Formats: sequence, C-alpha cells, structure tokens
Amino acid sequence: MKRQLSLVGLTLAVTLSTSVLALERKDVVNRLSQIPVFALINEKGSPILVSPKNDPSKAQYATFFLQPQEAENFQNLLKRSDPKLAKTVQLRALPLSLALQFAEDQKDKKPPVRVDIVPHKPSMDYALTLAKQMSKEVKTFPGVPVFALTDLKGSQVISVRRDGKGSPSQLYFFDEDDAKQFFATLKKSNPKLAQATRISAAPFQNLFDGMLKIQKPAEADQIVLVAPTASLQYAKKINPAPAK
Repeated sequence: MKRQLSLVGLTLAVTLSTSVLALERKDVVNRLSQIPVFALINEKGSPILVSPKNDPSKAQYATFFLQPQEAENFQNLLKRSDPKLAKTVQLRALPLSLALQFAEDQKDKKPPVRVDIVPHKPSMDYALTLAKQMSKEVKTFPGVPVFALTDLKGSQVISVRRDGKGSPSQLYFFDEDDAKQFFATLKKSNPKLAQATRISAAPFQNLFDGMLKIQKPAEADQIVLVAPTASLQYAKKINPAPAK
C-alpha cells in the first residue's frame, strides 16, 4: 500500500509492505553512519558534558555540530571560559549514528543529559525561507533541516538518479549548498524535469520517524542521505588515519 508521511513543507511518499514488522531503530540509525558530526571529545573518547551555571535543572549538555567551523567556534569559546578543560579535549568527527545512539543511552540519566545536534546556520535560514514559501504562518524551523527535490507544491519527493547512474532514489541533503548544486546540475541535464521541481525542506526528525515505519530494507534503500561535502572533507582532515 502507499502511505504518505507528513513532513513540514514536504511529504515523503514511500511504498510500505503489509508486514507487521517495521525496521528496527538500530537499522535506521546505522544508515546514518556516513553523515559526519563534530564534537569535543575527552580523554576517555566520550563527548564532553557541559553544565550551564544558571540552569536550575542541573542538566548536562552534549553538543554535536553538523558544520565543522561551528564546532571550532565552540572549542574556542571553551578555551576562553574553561581553559583547563579545553586542554583535555580534541575536536573529532563522529558518525551521526553514534550521536543518536549516545542520546538514546542518556535518556534516563540523573542529572539529565541533553544532547543537541546543531545544524549549519545558513541551512537553517534557507530551510525557514523555503518553509515560509509553503506557509506564511511558519515563524521558525523546527530542528535540523534536510533538503529534497519535490514537485512544485512540495507534496511529493522526486526520485532521481544521483550522478546520472543507478536506480532513481529520494535524495535528502543535510547542506543547502549541496542541494542547490544538485538542482543546478539537474536543470542542465534534465531541464523538463527541473521545471516541475523545487527544493523543499523538512525536519530531519520527521524523516527519521518516517523511516522507522518502513517495513523492508529494500524500501529504505530508496532513501539516500547525502552528507555535506565540506564536512566529509574536514572529517578526513582532523580524524587520525587508522593504523596499518
């Protein structure tokens, strides 16, 4: 049967089997392993936890960044506010799957541990602009945005061939520049399709929840998550090479 999963300004259409069992959460999380995020890691190899002084809940916060420069800014801020702690941490690239699993593991911790995944600000600004084009009532964009090619109404995701090869798939970009560049390429390679297509934005959490409802791995394979090009390059630069 055909089910549409409602996203903000975007509808993800996937064909679901009638099986009772859906993909397990760990299967969906594992599909995010190619998306790098950046965090400050302590000597034990864990993300550092920061406790704001004025937080009455006494919560600790672990922060992961999708954009490396913003992670560097956070590191520089830590050097000024807590130079002793700053000397014990390193900036590292981690898979998004690990960040989500870390968040899952912290759910019942006391005092509470809150996990923030911080998107690239230009991506947030662009996502808000796209969302306002679909509804003038939108004031803020909820959460981490992903970008996809849709019909002009933003109601159906368009399946396309990445690099012009392989089977058509639904591409979800974590960076607005990558989405714009892909759309520009589509305009040259398939101008007729491009005329009936636009870039739309949706919260990553909605996409993630939708993937949990997919009931066959083959159907999940139709969804391709595209890591930010610049983040992939930076991850290779800062992460130590594996021992030979």
